[in-house]
Amino acid sequence: MHVVMFTTALSQIGAGIHEAVRGIATHLPAATDIRVTVIGLVTDPKNWDRDRYSWQAPGVAVAAIKSRGTPGFGRLAYAAGVTPVESVDVVHAHGLWNGPTIAGALLARRAACPLVVSPHGMLESWALRHNATNKLLPWRLWERPIIASAGLLQAMSEREEHGFRTCSLRNDAMVNPIGLDFSKIQPRLGTTAGSRTCLFLSRLHPVKGLPILLQAWGRTRPAGWRLLIVGPDEANHRQELEQLTNALCLQDQVEFYGPAYGSDKWRLLASSDLFVLPSYSENFGLAVAEAMAAGLPVISTTGTPWGILAEQGLGWSVEPTAEALAAALNNATARSSADLARIGAAAACYARERFSWATIADQMGAAYRWLLGQGPAPAGLRIADGN
Repeated sequence: MHVVMFTTALSQIGAGIHEAVRGIATHLPAATDIRVTVIGLVTDPKNWDRDRYSWQAPGVAVAAIKSRGTPGFGRLAYAAGVTPVESVDVVHAHGLWNGPTIAGALLARRAACPLVVSPHGMLESWALRHNATNKLLPWRLWERPIIASAGLLQAMSEREEHGFRTCSLRNDAMVNPIGLDFSKIQPRLGTTAGSRTCLFLSRLHPVKGLPILLQAWGRTRPAGWRLLIVGPDEANHRQELEQLTNALCLQDQVEFYGPAYGSDKWRLLASSDLFVLPSYSENFGLAVAEAMAAGLPVISTTGTPWGILAEQGLGWSVEPTAEALAAALNNATARSSADLARIGAAAACYARERFSWATIADQMGAAYRWLLGQGPAPAGLRIADGN
């Protein structure tokens, strides 16, 4: 079987989408009899020179299309138009708005094969409201009709699958999360007495709730702790956050690090004591899974699908408000290092049991075969009528 994927996130700056597409593409051939071609945009050539090697795997071919700025429609559509169709069995479009769905629909029509769409959180209510005026026309003219015509939607969580129904989409859906490469996780490092770290590691974007996190930190100001904010800046949001940090007089406790990838990312996770992701909305929240796998207790919000944190004592899940975050921070930072380590160890066990790429790739391969009428319904399949 040959699966062709379209994405705008070939480089690591694409964060969760990059990890999801790269992970499934490079693990599918090893777990199944599927070969994969990934066609995607590169908006940062310097990073691509570094990141291209992470896509190297048997059974995987990558076509990188250099693009400047946000355009993507024309280049991806052209690529779809010239891709040979004789051996294409399934087309899988990752993400909305910048061209993957258009390219995917064009190639699927030419190849007369099924289309799978992974929205990657872009149909969450918060995401649809953000810059809503710029999304209204594309949604009506092509995004919704293309998505509604897809043979299968992929959701990263039950929460995201429920969001499809909120958007009145009646497609069959496969709930299949993002996996983790556990071989890259670094051993926990000891912390210096009197100096502990609460880590935020994700994109610096308004959806991540960083202003309310800073306000909560300003209310608690835990002694002996620092808040380390790590991630790529989007839409100059970091400047707004630094101004708020100064206004709250938190310069001595809050540090901005910039983006961190690969071993640098895992080193930061290994040397931290607590993780926080205060997002208003997440379809999955890969950063939470990575932090758990690294052995960190996590504070997140009810805007993410991580209620399990509170349910199983793996961390805290609170409303996305400064007051609720402050209460969770007070509780967490008052605990001993041994207590936090115990919670983190339980979180690591949970992550290892559920986020193996081999299992996730096998399930996605089963979903493709089911879609082609070549196999039984896989675990995680949600038929549109609810049965």
